[in-house]
Amino acid sequence: MKLTTGWLKPPYASTGIDHLGTQAPCGMIYSQLLPGITNVTDRARYYSFYPWLVWSYDQRYLKDDHAHFVERFRRADCLFTLIAERHSQVSDQEGEQHGIAMVGRIKLVPALARLKAGESLRLSQYATTENTADRYFVNRLGGLSQYYAGTLANLLIMESSTTSWARYSEEYGTLLAQNFDTDIPGKRFWEIVEGDKVTQANLDELSEFCACNIPSSRAECQQLASSQIAQLMFVELLRAHLAASGAFPVGWLRALGDSRLAPSLRLMHQAPERDWKLEALASACAMSRTTFSVRFKASVGRTPFAYLIEWRMRLAERALRESDLSVAGVGQSLGYTSESAFSHAFKRVVGRAPRSYRASPDACVTEK
Repeated sequence: MKLTTGWLKPPYASTGIDHLGTQAPCGMIYSQLLPGITNVTDRARYYSFYPWLVWSYDQRYLKDDHAHFVERFRRADCLFTLIAERHSQVSDQEGEQHGIAMVGRIKLVPALARLKAGESLRLSQYATTENTADRYFVNRLGGLSQYYAGTLANLLIMESSTTSWARYSEEYGTLLAQNFDTDIPGKRFWEIVEGDKVTQANLDELSEFCACNIPSSRAECQQLASSQIAQLMFVELLRAHLAASGAFPVGWLRALGDSRLAPSLRLMHQAPERDWKLEALASACAMSRTTFSVRFKASVGRTPFAYLIEWRMRLAERALRESDLSVAGVGQSLGYTSESAFSHAFKRVVGRAPRSYRASPDACVTEK
């Protein structure tokens, strides 16, 4: 079946009775698939902007000063909203297409209204974390922390983190950030963030960042509409199926439907190379180590670390089939410090050595 996707112009709200009974269920479905864009498309660009923002920060700075990261992140968040509002004012005045639901709009739109031609405003005045009248948002990482972090983690675009740093995923987040980067003046954006001052002319220079440009950004649009939304639709359908089907046989699918165990699976899936400790996995599930271990084995049929090793080997199989990484490189990417340790683990799980598997991945293994 061929799936064709695309962006539609958001409908204007209409009053009156919903005679066909379609508004409520449609709103519910869309809000579960991609929270925040039920009625407008402007917030959808945050799904590209935030991974790009963290990715592009990493291209420019060392992540060794958390205060510096938070300050630049907040300035950039403010600038993104100002760009959208300014573009709305100078183009078609249709807020639904530009910035009507942007983060911090209540504080930033009046500031933009006071900005006259030739004058400037300081981003830091609104990006401050201090409790001032001008602070655009309370959360230290703005709209990312408040609205998008969980969904972006579920989409595997950004990583769940127990620290205050924001991180993008290598597999999906990097690709989306790079696609976004090809259609916007990223260098100029960061120059203005660093300079702290912004003028109307600056905002006009950066109009490509406005959410209304999603349909014209082909690579970004395809990545968002086809890959990520389709993936989340599958996850939501699977969850609904799990909820309606009662108990599943012992296995990972049963654990996936267990909301208490799901955080541990998500951590292992997102960072299989990490040297996970039982305490960290149990803590993510808000359980003691003993309770977590017993519940995990009862649902999955194996211990957390046996499951982690098998998950690593599934990823290793794919890497050996599809990538040019050396055997040592594959092992290193999955947390093994030596080729011999990786090869031993691979053969124990798969039944063949990595080099043999790469040479003939479709060959059957005869169990002894």
